[in-house]
Amino acid sequence: MIRRALVAFFVVAAGSGCLPFMTPPLKGDVGYAARLGGDHGYRFSVGTHVASLVPSKDFPLDVGGGYVQTSKDYGLGRLPVHGLYLEGGPRIAGGRFWRAFAGPRAEYYFRPGADFAASGMLRASIELFNGTEGDPLESTSSGPSYYWGVAFGTFALGAYFEGGYQKLPSDAGYPLLGAGLLLRIPATAGVLCCAWDFSRSRSRSRSR
Repeated sequence: MIRRALVAFFVVAAGSGCLPFMTPPLKGDVGYAARLGGDHGYRFSVGTHVASLVPSKDFPLDVGGGYVQTSKDYGLGRLPVHGLYLEGGPRIAGGRFWRAFAGPRAEYYFRPGADFAASGMLRASIELFNGTEGDPLESTSSGPSYYWGVAFGTFALGAYFEGGYQKLPSDAGYPLLGAGLLLRIPATAGVLCCAWDFSRSRSRSRSR
């Protein structure tokens, strides 16, 4: 019954040009890492984090986990390596609009290959942040398309630095050094409505 109601809701919403959206409190990062004695490549991860949900400027720690991707040259070309990560650590410094975290991070890689592959490292990050406690997200455009919603958590932009030991699938283990940029978004929920204003095209056709 609930499933049918949800399907009916989405059909009606899509037919009217409006769709609901919702995001968990996320932290994403993209960077580059060098494996000392091995190759090097990009690193990308996205996951749910506590410090992205709590808007307090004095929150003492960050813990989270999610999906991680890196790459390796396997001879026939550079292939993506997929895995999961878990990290956490205390806030080591901060002010009204900035903060820094440091702590361990573990990664497990499940594709490609069937042999065990994982990494352990220490990561430090620094970021500029701003908390929001249910503040509205609302379109300021005067056009027919608009959005409305609410956000609770933390927006942040920063950088990270890491070092540790990494073993990728079908490869030996090597020390690793890396750095990159990070982005946080709070938990959000709302509705997005898309419409096309045909009045301009009609007026143009009439003028012709």
